[in-house]
Amino acid sequence: MALTETKNDLGLLLGGGFVPQRTTAGGAAINFGGSIAFSANYARQLKRGNTSLFVEFPFAAEPSNCVQSSDDQSIVSLATIFVVPSLRVEFAPNAVISPWVSGGFGYGISEGSEFFGNEVRNSSRYQSTGAAQFGAGR
Repeated sequence: MALTETKNDLGLLLGGGFVPQRTTAGGAAINFGGSIAFSANYARQLKRGNTSLFVEFPFAAEPSNCVQSSDDQSIVSLATIFVVPSLRVEFAPNAVISPWVSGGFGYGISEGSEFFGNEVRNSSRYQSTGAAQFGAGR
């Protein structure tokens, strides 16, 4: 009986998120609490051989970060989503150890709280940005 090879790869991850401390324009510290991070990655194999090529679609989300600052014109929560289409190259895919590298560019969006700490409505609640990812492993 022959072993069937699949061209699809799906990864699901659950982890923790960390956002470094920032400061406001006035110099007040903004501290972000830890959060749960959810990630999914779908990859489709395009080429197989001594070197395999995949197109992949990683998705990562942190739905809730608490935010603390002495500046009451700061947000009080933050959520983020990133989608970064990428290419992955896997070397020696049939070997015991098969190193790979991955990289790509995509899109990210963050959602600040609807109201600032002083209860004024946040007019720039949603902000989008470009995103990049790089990974390697074996």
